[in-house]
Amino acid sequence: MPDDVSGDYEALSEIVGLCGSFLTLREYTISFVRQLVKDFLLKEAYYDTIPSGIGDILHIIFSRSVYVMSMALRRNIYSLPTLGYSIELVEQPDPDLLAALSYWCTFWVDHLCD
Repeated sequence: MPDDVSGDYEALSEIVGLCGSFLTLREYTISFVRQLVKDFLLKEAYYDTIPSGIGDILHIIFSRSVYVMSMALRRNIYSLPTLGYSIELVEQPDPDLLAALSYWCTFWVDHLCD
């Protein structure tokens, strides 16, 4: 994993740790600790927690998604020997960069469209 991406994970882990009673970080995925916390933050404390508006936040997430993918993704990331190599024969590396990037690769366009 590129140094700046792994360093970002360490920083992210530290930031999420400061929000320990609200958020948790597992395998590069940030989640609310409880549904009640999510409901409160999104309904009751929305303007206090996101004063610039959701549009700005989504733009930041989109921009960061594209940046992270551009820094980490590369052709033939698993070093497969040939095109058409059987998926059953693929061994996932440890750590698995694609697993770490799965959120960014899956949802970047949603943040763009929102």
